[in-house]
Amino acid sequence: MKTTQTSKGELLAGIQISLLKEDYEAEVTKALKDYQHKATLPGFRQGKVPFGMIKKMYGQAVLLEKINQKVSEALNNHIVENKLDVIGYPLPDMDQSQPNDLDTQEELNFFFEAALKPAIAVELKNHKINDFNIKASAEEIDRTIKSIQTNNKVEDKEAELNEELFDKIFPGQEVKDIETFRSKVAVEMEKQYVLEAERMFYNKAVDQLVEEIKFDLPDTFLKRWIVENSEGKITAEDVESNYDNSYVKSLRWQLIEEALVKQNPELIIKEQEVRDFVRSMYFGHMDIETLDEETKKRLEVLS
Repeated sequence: MKTTQTSKGELLAGIQISLLKEDYEAEVTKALKDYQHKATLPGFRQGKVPFGMIKKMYGQAVLLEKINQKVSEALNNHIVENKLDVIGYPLPDMDQSQPNDLDTQEELNFFFEAALKPAIAVELKNHKINDFNIKASAEEIDRTIKSIQTNNKVEDKEAELNEELFDKIFPGQEVKDIETFRSKVAVEMEKQYVLEAERMFYNKAVDQLVEEIKFDLPDTFLKRWIVENSEGKITAEDVESNYDNSYVKSLRWQLIEEALVKQNPELIIKEQEVRDFVRSMYFGHMDIETLDEETKKRLEVLS
């Protein structure tokens, strides 16, 4: 078995895999003999079906299975051993592939194309992205206070804005007047806005970095790969119509993100950090240290 790599462009590699009969023949014979030992056919005891009959019945299917297995292993090994940083997975090279005659050819040849990831350098200092600081408007504060009053009715009447209500909503914080109460409500509202602001910043950053960081891609191959990878759910026409605004934008961000992580390994989120975040989101109000060991273990599993 021989594997050869050629260049088909800056970001496209051609991979040829050549198989001789000796590369797969023994495994095909072994698999057929295993069938023979297990086979039960009318007129024959188990394991006594003639090998020629087994070969006639199952030979072609087993041959194809073993050849595909050998080609797949060779292709994967070549990528791993040569440290090829590929996008997706290789596809058959339609320009070079020719039908193989399994009965007469001593050597079988299989041709593939593999898309290579471009080298990307990201200098974040060269990209200025505006942050978002969402403030609660007077109207929003009014609506929130109105909701607080409605949800804290006294004898079916809307709660009054007085120290009793202030202390109920902000216990122990000595809120004495409406202005202080409004300020406290605004602070709590804006805490909720932080997640929305972070989401907006992230989306803006993705859009801006994808737009500003330029690099080439093997577009013709990728369009074909998207169709093949969809298992019939996406047509070539769909890809052509949405390639720039959808498919390639997502891929470009994925490649930029990978480059950022390679350049800044400290950005990699560790499993414990995820657990700590989930625990703080859902169990942040609990004092974990005061819990018994069994409850701590259960929280650890949940998070």
